[in-house]
This record gives sequence, structure tokens and C-alpha cells, in this order.
Amino acid sequence: MSKNTAPVAITGGRGFPFEDHVAAYFLANMLSARPYLGSEFGCIRSVEFQVRDRGWLLDDLLVEFATSSITRRLALSIRSNKQVTRNGFSAEFVGLCWEQWQNAEQGPMRRGHDLLGLAVGRLSFEVKSAWDEVVQEAGATKENRMMGRLTQDGFHSKIHRSLFESFECPAELREGDASNWTNRGELVSRVRLLDFDFLTEPSDSEAKAVEVCRSVVQARTAEEGVRLWDRLVAISAETRPLGGSVDVATLVNRLRPDFELTDYPNHEADWRRLEQITQDSLREVRTEVGDGSRLERADIKRRIIDEMATGKLRVLIGESGSGKSAIVKELATTAKVSDLVVWLSADAWDNRSLADPSV
Repeated sequence: MSKNTAPVAITGGRGFPFEDHVAAYFLANMLSARPYLGSEFGCIRSVEFQVRDRGWLLDDLLVEFATSSITRRLALSIRSNKQVTRNGFSAEFVGLCWEQWQNAEQGPMRRGHDLLGLAVGRLSFEVKSAWDEVVQEAGATKENRMMGRLTQDGFHSKIHRSLFESFECPAELREGDASNWTNRGELVSRVRLLDFDFLTEPSDSEAKAVEVCRSVVQARTAEEGVRLWDRLVAISAETRPLGGSVDVATLVNRLRPDFELTDYPNHEADWRRLEQITQDSLREVRTEVGDGSRLERADIKRRIIDEMATGKLRVLIGESGSGKSAIVKELATTAKVSDLVVWLSADAWDNRSLADPSV
């Protein structure tokens, strides 16, 4: 039933503004570190485009979520037109969900952890509400009991029944172990229906996205929120045809040259300043005495190197003028005892030179 694997250039072809906006919406939420699907799923860690080659049949977008203990994924089919009505889901989407579900042992989906989803541009409020209620009940009720409730007047509306019934396993997939195609409730509990009104003007989804963007930039202005949102849409449009992926670190690095992000400050200038102060401080330390003689003190240096190898904090103590600074300078510049050396003199702590390059 599933489509054959197609080249990314085709499945992620150009001219998909709705898809780009949906992807950008997830990127914005990834920057904000908000639990988009709730605390159970945690925060978005990455967004991957065109994932059919990885075994996902709902292949437009793969969103990875993570908590401190587990990683979960949401595989999305994105359609700008009306895919779900009062009469249920489209047969194509239902078939792809069942095929992905049945191939869970061989495919990438983990039944107890991952989700399948449909993102649409047009969806009535009553259909969205009814499906959310069906999903919630399917996850907490055995199928035979749920089927009984759906057929009884007063428990559910006709929309509820139609939506659930539309998820019956297609006849052509009813092969082998019956438990593989009769557990409709378990599958339904793992399906999410998302709606975005990016096609309307004004767009409530875009307004929410801009507000999320505004919250993650230091300026917190509407103008900066709009500018960041436009950039996220552009990044999605660039990445989709390539079948690429965007994680938090990649996205932050792409945005840093043009945006000051609240949760991801750019410390490059600070590190350059510390490096400058370190080099200036080292130049002021003499390692020779008198006519240029140098005291090797190999035993002391070897002991210091051994102590530093323990990874613990060590303090070098000695009388004034005994050569402590000279020993440390030689170790820092020649022995390569550490990948990073920061040298701060007393003056650096006593004045504004750390923060002000002009001092």
C-alpha cells in the first residue's frame, strides 16, 4: 500500500510553503524549549525532513522529543488541504498508519513510544475536539469496551464514531496474526491530529509562532519576533528539498550571527577578550633571571603535571619571588598541560578590564 521510496528531490520538492511553515513552527518551539506535546514527551530536540528513506511512511517531517530519560518521535504527514471531515480520515492516511504500525518490529517505529501524525491546513473545531477525545479514551480503554460505548447513544456523538470507525484496518492489510490488525484502539491512541491555519489571513498559527519567536530573542520586540520567524521559514525551505535535519545546536549556530537569543548567548567575544588578557598577563611574567639564565626545576614541573592529571583543583603555594608564576607560565606555554589556559592577574580582578576592552 505504501508508496515506493522516492528521491528526496521529488518528495521534498520546491513549492511547499505550508509545509515550510509547519516545520518552522516546530523549530520555533525547539528554540523555546517548551514541551510542545506535554511533559511526557519533553522538548523538541531535532526536526528532520523527508524521512521515507529511513523507513517512515508518514515522511514529510520527523520531530524528535527528549526528556532526561527517553527519546520519542512524531512522524508527520503534512497536507494543506482538508484531509479529515466529520466522516473520518482519508483512506490513504489510515492505510499508511496501519502499515507503519504493523511493520513496527522491522521498521523504525516503537509502538509504546513514538507517534504518527497528520498536520492539516483546514480542520473544523468539532472534528479536532472529537478526535482528541477519541485518542484520550483509546489510550485508557480496552477496544471492546470502547466499541460498545461508541455504539451507545449518549456516550459519543456521530463524529466520534465516524472518526474511530474510519481507522478500521484496510482489508488488504488483514493478514497473518489477527492481533496485528484488530488492535485499532492501540493504534488510534498513538495518532495525533494537528491543525495550522497558515493559509488564512490573519493566521492565528503564525501569530502564535511570532510570539514564541519574540520570547526567545533578547530584544523581545515584535519586529525581532517577525524577523526570526521569517528566518525559520527560510531555513525550513532550504533544508526540506535536501532531506536534511536541524537540531538545536545547528539552528543556534545558524542564527547567532544575526540574532541575540536569550537562552543561547554568544560568548565568542568574551572568550576572545579573556584570551587577550591571558596573553598580556603571560608577557609580563619573566622566566629568566639575571643575564638570561633559566632555572629548569624539572622535578617541580613533573610533580605539578602529575597532580593536574588527577583532574582535581590544585593551588601552587610558595614564597614571594620564588618563581611560582614563571613555572606556571612555562607549563602553560610549553608543556601543554591543558587545552585551555586563562591567566588573570590581580589587576584584572580589581578594575573594569575584564568587561571593558578599552581599559
